[in-house]
Amino acid sequence: MGKNAQAIGNEMWVATELLDSLGLYTIKAFQKSREDIINRQQQEMLELSTPVVKLWEGVLALPMIGTLDSARTQIVMESLLQRIVETGSEIAIIDITGVPTVDTLVAQAPSQDRHRGFA
Repeated sequence: MGKNAQAIGNEMWVATELLDSLGLYTIKAFQKSREDIINRQQQEMLELSTPVVKLWEGVLALPMIGTLDSARTQIVMESLLQRIVETGSEIAIIDITGVPTVDTLVAQAPSQDRHRGFA
């Protein structure tokens, strides 16, 4: 009878470890899914917060509000360049009057772009 109880105990321990592993896997998958959703929503909000407006034929405007960090600047530049290509615009006005702070990497980016042929 003792060997039987020991075998049952061992089997229960194996089943418990398996259930724990499955539970942990489920939680990790759920967290990953939630993080992906949050990251996607953050990306979409950043894209929405950087509208590129066509003022006239060949002229675009990009009004900025809030802080410009490197991540947001990357999205802004991609969005702006995409609209320049779509519209064939030659002039892009970036209005940063609503931007209270700009980090140093962002501040250096426009001057570097001018050297590469961007104005």
